[in-house]
Amino acid sequence: MTNLEKYKELAEKYYNRDEKTKNERNSFISQSGEKNMKMFFDSINEIQKKLGIEFPAAYKDYIQAACVWTLCGENNYFCYYDEKSIYEFNNIGKHKGYSALEELKDFLVIGQDEGECSYFCDPKNLLGFGVETIWKVNRSSLGSGKEFFEIVGKDFSEFYINCVEKKDGYGNFPFRKKEIQITTPSDKYIAHLNEEICNKGDLEDTDSAIERINMYLKKLQNSSQRIAISKFRSIHFEYLKNFESKIGNKFPYKLFYILLKIGYISYSNPNIKFGPLNASQIDLFNSGKKSIKSLKNMTVFACNERSLFANQEDTIWDLFFIDVTNQIGNGSEAIYIISEKSKKLEEACYVAKDIVDLFRIFAEGEELNTTPIGKIK
Repeated sequence: MTNLEKYKELAEKYYNRDEKTKNERNSFISQSGEKNMKMFFDSINEIQKKLGIEFPAAYKDYIQAACVWTLCGENNYFCYYDEKSIYEFNNIGKHKGYSALEELKDFLVIGQDEGECSYFCDPKNLLGFGVETIWKVNRSSLGSGKEFFEIVGKDFSEFYINCVEKKDGYGNFPFRKKEIQITTPSDKYIAHLNEEICNKGDLEDTDSAIERINMYLKKLQNSSQRIAISKFRSIHFEYLKNFESKIGNKFPYKLFYILLKIGYISYSNPNIKFGPLNASQIDLFNSGKKSIKSLKNMTVFACNERSLFANQEDTIWDLFFIDVTNQIGNGSEAIYIISEKSKKLEEACYVAKDIVDLFRIFAEGEELNTTPIGKIK
């Protein structure tokens, strides 16, 4: 079955779903919907040339099928834009639509619902999720600083199918929210981590973790503790990307996403000097010359420059790591500390149940546990 045949078959299923959709068929016929959409498709090459962009392939197939121009799904109501509306609601290149919104100037707006939401795609892949992906945004939120883009389908075909079948959760491409204005390579990498977290169903928990960590950081700043927060350098994201490709499914997406979102934190008290590993150190301590053989299934992500296990005159670091595969048995987000001179995993010390708990310990002035975990069962 071709894509066009598939669209038409699904349209029949949609129109026979209930009274509302039957009325939509009548409206489509009475308003010459098929003719309108076919005229749009006949002009699509010229439209693309004028706007200087390529329409998503699955979306063009939908236009060519010319069988339905409204789609009522579980959480969506899509009303398609014809050629006139495409020009009216888009600012692309030199073209300025008189109803276009400045905040959506880099995207192709293809429709709207009956309320305040617009549907669009990302022909330049500025958001990093691919040019076929279909998004939704509430127009009233634009410019507020609290804008959220929602992915409603990995392409128009999936969006169409899920509207027809009234699926909640968008099939194999889960519903997710993404902040506006993702343009730099570093933002794209963070968006990539966000996608992986969403696929695992951890987005809400991760956002809550970031909120709580920021609360602890504010407490540290208000107590005149020695703490500094800065941005990661661009090269840091390249090292993380390479590290991720090296270790595959053992990569701790949630941990690194949280660290990247809150920034590079340098914290010190009389006993410790904590800081995330920089770009080159991530590779060095996990798979390079300074990697510890007993930590080969662990992920080292931060260091303590004032070792808890050495004399003050020694220049030895302690390493903070997590046990992604839960080999030790305290959970995949548990945090441990070990001297870089240690030879055995048994010499590591359990210090926090997760990254949030670690910053709670810092904020509340607790000392880190220095009792080795001992033999692992």
